Formats: sequence, C-alpha cells, structure tokens
Amino acid sequence: MARRIAITGASGFIGTALVHHFLGQGDEVIATDWLEPKAPLGTARFCRADISKSEQLKGVFEGVDTVFHMAAIPSI
Repeated sequence: MARRIAITGASGFIGTALVHHFLGQGDEVIATDWLEPKAPLGTARFCRADISKSEQLKGVFEGVDTVFHMAAIPSI
C-alpha cells in the first residue's frame, strides 16, 4: 500500500535522495523546500515554502503518513 510521505529540505542532497527512494517504492511524495530543486524530483509534488513560516505550510501535511525533516540552514 502506497504511503503519503512529506520531506522538508527536499532540494538538499539527502532530501533529494529520500524523494527518489520513496518514489521508487511507489509512494506519493510531497517535497518541500525554500530553494527550487537543482535536479528533477520525478513525480513528487514540490511546494516552495520556508518551514519557519507556518502560514506557508498550511495544508501541505494534510493526509501525510510520515514526515522526514531534512531542512537545515545551509551554512551549518
């Protein structure tokens, strides 16, 4: 049974790898980041949002089974 997975920081190295992993498993993926992805994210739904601004995330996580939080400040 396909899951609905949300990944924050989906444009980063690990986030992108997770997106492709779960798409390969047949899951539905919602990819969230404040930066546009540099590489294609397949069939994932991309939502450009800053996770520190809750109003930008309204509805993004509705019906999601699991959230993988990969967002970080790039300089760290």
